[in-house]
Formats: sequence, C-alpha cells, structure tokens
Amino acid sequence: MQAPSPSFNTLAYNFTNSIKNGFNTDGTFTAYAQQVSPLELKEQLARFGNSRSLTHLETAILLLTAACELQGFILGRASEGSLNTQPTPYTISELQYLLAGSDEQLRESITRSLLPSSTLVSEGYVLLTMGHTTNIFVQSYVSLNYKGIEKCLSTDGYKPAFGPEFPARRIGSKQSWNDLILSNTTMQNLNDIQVWLQNRKHIADDPKLAKAVKPGYRALFYGPPGTGKTFTASLLGQKANLPVYCIDLSLVVSKYIGETEKNLETVFRVLENEDCILFFDEADSLFGKRTSVSSSNDRYANQEVSYLLQRLEDFKGLTILASNLKGNIDQAFTRRFNSIIYFNLPGKEERMRIWQQCEPQTLKYAPQVNLNMIADRFELSGATILNSVYYAYLNCKAKGKAQLETADIIDGIRKEYAKMEKTMPVWVQSDKN
Repeated sequence: MQAPSPSFNTLAYNFTNSIKNGFNTDGTFTAYAQQVSPLELKEQLARFGNSRSLTHLETAILLLTAACELQGFILGRASEGSLNTQPTPYTISELQYLLAGSDEQLRESITRSLLPSSTLVSEGYVLLTMGHTTNIFVQSYVSLNYKGIEKCLSTDGYKPAFGPEFPARRIGSKQSWNDLILSNTTMQNLNDIQVWLQNRKHIADDPKLAKAVKPGYRALFYGPPGTGKTFTASLLGQKANLPVYCIDLSLVVSKYIGETEKNLETVFRVLENEDCILFFDEADSLFGKRTSVSSSNDRYANQEVSYLLQRLEDFKGLTILASNLKGNIDQAFTRRFNSIIYFNLPGKEERMRIWQQCEPQTLKYAPQVNLNMIADRFELSGATILNSVYYAYLNCKAKGKAQLETADIIDGIRKEYAKMEKTMPVWVQSDKN
C-alpha cells in the first residue's frame, strides 16, 4: 500500500466527523449519500483544491474508500487512533452494502461508478485489484490511488515527488525560447513538435484520425554532448506550459531481470493520464539495439526493449529520447519516431551569438575582446562556451578585475579542452590583456 502524504492525513481528519455521523447504529453506512448534501461532501475536497466535478455517489465512494485506508479505526479495521496501520481495502460488494444496503438500483449505480471506463477508475482516483481467490468483479478491492487523488487535491498543479517510487525528476529552465540558439535546420524541425503540441487536442477530437494514428508524439534528439538537447526539451515544456519529467536512469536500470520494466512502469502509470513531456536522457542504455539471442540474459534484454516499444506507443504525451549517436538506438524505435532531429555543434555564427549571450551582466567583456576571432577559432558547443565564461567570471572575481579580458576567456577555454582531453588549437594570441 502506498504511504499517504500529509495532505491526505489532513483530508481524513477533516471529514472524519461527517463520516461518523453517517453511520447507523449497526455500523453500516446505509443512506449516507442521502443524509449528506452533495455540496457539503464536495466542499470537503474543495478545501484542498479539488477542481474535478464528481457526482454525489462518486464523491461518497471516494470518501468512504479514503476513510477505510486512512482512518481504519473508525470502521473497526485497524487499531484505534493509529494512522500507520494498513487495513484491508473494501471490495465493491462491501461498498455496495455500506452505501446502498438492499437498494438494488443504488447497488448497480455503485458498480457502474467503478467500471474501468468510469471517472473514478479512468481518471486515476481509485485502483481496482482482483482478489487472489476469485475473478468476480464485485469482489475486486477498491483502494485510493494516492498519486491520482493528490493531483486533484493540489492547489498548484500535480507534482509527483521524485524518488524510488517515482524515478523521474521535473526539469525546467529560467531562460526562454528566445535564448535557444540552434541551426536553422534544427529550429525548423523543432517547429514540427510545436505544431503537434498546439494541435494535439484537435487530433484526439477527430474520430477518424484518432483511430488511425497512435496517441502521443515521439521524437529523437541526437548529437554531440552540450548541443542543447536537454535545454530544448525543457523549453518545449515551458512554451507549451507542460511539465517535463526527466527519467533518472540510476533509479530505473537494474541488473535484476524484470526490475527495469517494473521501475519504468511506475513512471508510465503515474503519468499516463497526464498532459506532460517525458524525457529520456542518454537513452542508449534503455533503447539500445537488440542482440541475437545466445543466452537467457539476451532474451530478457530483448523483452525489455519490446516492453518499452509498447509503452512508448501507448503514451499520450510527448516523449523525447536523447542520445549522442543515432546509431545506438534500436531500429524498432527509430521507425516509430515522428521526428528525428540532429543537434549539431554550432557554426561560427551561432557560436558568436552564444558568446554574446553568455556575457555576464555584472562583469562585461573588455572592449579589446574580439569575440568574432574567438568564435572563429574555437569550435565549441554551447555548454562548453558557457562553462568557459563561467570559469573566466570566477577567476576575474577572485582577482578583483572589473572586466573579462581575452586572457581570462582563453584560460576558461583551455580548462574546458583539458576536461575533454583535447589539445588547444595552435594560434598566436597577440593581445595579452
């Protein structure tokens, strides 16, 4: 069972008294839906930012399910006064008894409210789990989907917490789309993604098109390190007002068979009904080429790729895979990408603009600094240029300088070349400022 967040404990305490008042002397919950007004029930959730429109009966089911899990002592299912116990969730038939008694019409309404296509289930408010000894639908256990409910309770948008149970970190940027400097070809290809983001809801509303094409959009960003792949993904989310989640491979990839798929499934299940962008950095480790089967490990590795293929095709949002080399990605994935975009090292014109953009506001370049010459002679990525300026800035601050001089910038570039284990270009620096 998932651990409730503090907001759920608060929610439980807030409607505990109204739940107690709904009980009959024999301990059943009969006629609770008729005793408490829809407005009163909905106000219990509205205090926590609920923006969803639930029916009276759906709200009663939701509250009773929450009461069972969070305040089990009220219903005699856990030790009195304890929120740390884990009472067994109610089955559908038990909810029918508690909410409807012998009212067959209301019992049937409860069943319809918990079908897979219902709001409570399809929107992720509750989870249905079949019992081990029966396949009868009404014997399914009904438990709160804490992540789904947290989404509707949150006042500032749904933000699943990063950790082992959700190995995806939300990323963003303080910069804007105007700060993105890429080649014209790359920018034109990115426009295709923006067009999809702007029209994705129209596609879903078109009956014929919605049947013909797979949901979602899949893109591959590939190119040398530091060319803006992650930066671009975060800005696409910013421009479309969508959260961007970057998969943390250290928490996903496992040497144990089946664990990688299990870890990824937690991400897909949480986000499958979310309007968001899913970003896989260094995707080679997950989406690499399948091998010929020579051992059981190879067979399971290939099954992992097949699982990812299916999951990506079912995801309704934008999925972006980033890799340094296109050839490292399995061809089964490349055939399914809507866009494959190459992020090349910036040319001289782009490098010049990046050098200008990276100029610190509180420590300007000296008048003698020839950015045109530096951009021409050093073929660097955008990230490397930024690191060079950052090093030069810190070095100047340490020396108490009032301006960034050519020598400071060259020192920063030399440090970056050393990190990359490359040799500095041979050229004569005439100005030793």
